[in-house]
Amino acid sequence: MGRDGKNTRPPAAPKDDSDALFDAWYSSYPRKEAKGAARKAFKAALKKTDIETLHRGLTAYKASVQGKEKTYIALPGSWLNAERWEDDYTDNQEGADPWAALRASSTQN
Repeated sequence: MGRDGKNTRPPAAPKDDSDALFDAWYSSYPRKEAKGAARKAFKAALKKTDIETLHRGLTAYKASVQGKEKTYIALPGSWLNAERWEDDYTDNQEGADPWAALRASSTQN
């Protein structure tokens, strides 16, 4: 407090557009941890791609991890740093058996 008894905390810095975009993106991410690292990675990701691409990638990723334990869901900063918005999640459908094709081919021999 200042000498006059009033709170003299400096005003908060205004948020730029990337902060608002990050808040919206992060709110829909399925694992809420390491937000500071995620914010930094998000700003770096926006230099490589656009927000629509990040949203599409996140939507596909969320569908691929639905029902999984939290420990098997990437931290948001790690997901962004690895540019996983470019990953193909179509083979990662819930309930899909990744070994089915291998078993089928081994039984035919």
